[in-house]
Amino acid sequence: MEKIYQKNERRNNKKGNLPLKHGNYEYPITYQLIKDGRKNKVLNKKVYSNMKVTMVHGEKDEVVPVSYSRKILRLFPKAKKRLNIIKKGDHSLSNKKQLKIILKELKLLI
Repeated sequence: MEKIYQKNERRNNKKGNLPLKHGNYEYPITYQLIKDGRKNKVLNKKVYSNMKVTMVHGEKDEVVPVSYSRKILRLFPKAKKRLNIIKKGDHSLSNKKQLKIILKELKLLI
């Protein structure tokens, strides 16, 4: 992410934000966010707890590839894992059908 930030430095606004646009949304990515992410990595070690872990991911997500969800699931070797890839789903997964799928997955976890 830092490379993306540096590569697009000229697009950064006066506050130091790199506006990341996706559809109708614009996310302000700050350099501080990137530094904090490095400092506070929580998914750099395996979690050996016997629990349920579910990832819901959009098949058409152009911001975060589905491979990241698979990578995260590998960090939980003892967990009961589930990856639900939503067909035609983008990064936001915000239409009614997609939200219904997410709600169903949450109910399965409870």
